Amino acid sequence: MKKTSDLLDIEKIDLDEAIALASPTDTPFSTLLMQNGLTAGASSTTVSWREKQLNDTRRGPRLEGAEASDPLKSSRLEKKNNQQIFERTAEISGTAKAVKVPGIPGGELSSEINDRMIEAKLELEDYLINGTMADETTTAGRQMNGLINLTNPANKFAVADTGGLLTQEDLKKAMKLPWQKGLGGDKFIMVNDVVKEYLNQLFKVEKGVVIPAMQGSGNVIGLTVDQIHTDFGNANILINRWMTASTAAVFDLSQFKLRPLRTFSAEQLAKNGDSEKWMIIGEYTLQLTNSYSASIINNIKGYKEA
Repeated sequence: MKKTSDLLDIEKIDLDEAIALASPTDTPFSTLLMQNGLTAGASSTTVSWREKQLNDTRRGPRLEGAEASDPLKSSRLEKKNNQQIFERTAEISGTAKAVKVPGIPGGELSSEINDRMIEAKLELEDYLINGTMADETTTAGRQMNGLINLTNPANKFAVADTGGLLTQEDLKKAMKLPWQKGLGGDKFIMVNDVVKEYLNQLFKVEKGVVIPAMQGSGNVIGLTVDQIHTDFGNANILINRWMTASTAAVFDLSQFKLRPLRTFSAEQLAKNGDSEKWMIIGEYTLQLTNSYSASIINNIKGYKEA
């Protein structure tokens, strides 16, 4: 009688063709920009734009028949950001390319290229938020400013509580700062999971129950808050794992643009022996047309109910 012990080890395995990716791949900020058409090609390694400030000198009531007043002028400030290169390499042997692996319909080569592309986009998401602009040196490439560093310093503040406890007043201030510059309307509040939990607790109606302000067609009761309403506009809450655990960003998405010099693509490198090597490369920067359209809350260590 032949038994399973007579089978080869490989013959005893039930290999399901389903393969689940065990790494997070969400990139909400860059995805929002792309899905809303907030992209524009670039033509240089540095992207620049201008921010105009109207003159706030008040003239008061004028006399009848008075001469023209002294001329006023607006001011313009040049803003710029660097293109940053994102690169990955995929390499596979000729044998591995020829092997047919269950669950990999396009083959190992296409799977490796796709995985490296995902990794490059994840790195792009991080720099779009946290990047600090730097020029190229002999040892390091150009780096872009992300959302946090593009925001005007006047719109950045630490929570009022000396212990770092976030309050509703802090969030209202973050919404009010853009409004004071004429930028009312809806915003996003982008936080990581730690600060999101603070918000859930901060806006709860009673212990264990939170009524999201965004209720759709019914009176939905849950354990999260999805949108807050203020005198200065509504704000949808967006979780992003690339935000730090002590920071919240409030921003008007329409003021941003993703500016690629080169969108992500895969280029085959010169063949050298029995293997194939592909370079995955893209070059991107971020433009914030009005630096006052975002606010940054720093030093968040917890929450304090009103």
